[in-house]
Amino acid sequence: MIHLTAADAIRLGLHPTTSRLPRRHALKPDWRPGFLVQLAALGVFKEFGEPRVEHRFHARRAWKLDVAWPAPLFLAVEIEGGTWIRGRHVQGSGFSEDARKYAEAMLLGWRVLRVTPAQIARGDAALYTAQILARIRTGEWLPPQIDLAGHPKRPRVRRAAAITGVSRRGTRR
Repeated sequence: MIHLTAADAIRLGLHPTTSRLPRRHALKPDWRPGFLVQLAALGVFKEFGEPRVEHRFHARRAWKLDVAWPAPLFLAVEIEGGTWIRGRHVQGSGFSEDARKYAEAMLLGWRVLRVTPAQIARGDAALYTAQILARIRTGEWLPPQIDLAGHPKRPRVRRAAAITGVSRRGTRR
């Protein structure tokens, strides 16, 4: 069981008297408070700091990330609501606009984790987030090596003939 003091609940925006959400979200279910409580229970705040909620990441567009850890971590968690009720995120124009937003975020260096409310309810989203943050911190989450043309570098594999001395035809070299 998670125990928060009233001061912590107010600071996280979980207390009924405070809200970090604009009025347009007043009637929609909000999964961020539960997600933040799960992250706090896993000790993510102590190790990586508090995330920003509704973080504006783009200089010219009014795009916001649901939950974000800015520099140096650059991790964003986007909660995709309405997946089973044909919400905005799964309909044509909304899906297209979200894809554009995520592409722009990635071009700016953000890592974007997309989760559903069901993953938050099960606690999976908080575990994924904690694991990704730990990999970023330890350096295990590194970008792939690319060549000058922008293609991923593949490790060189020596041909079997070079190793064994036998060609495909079965003759010795």
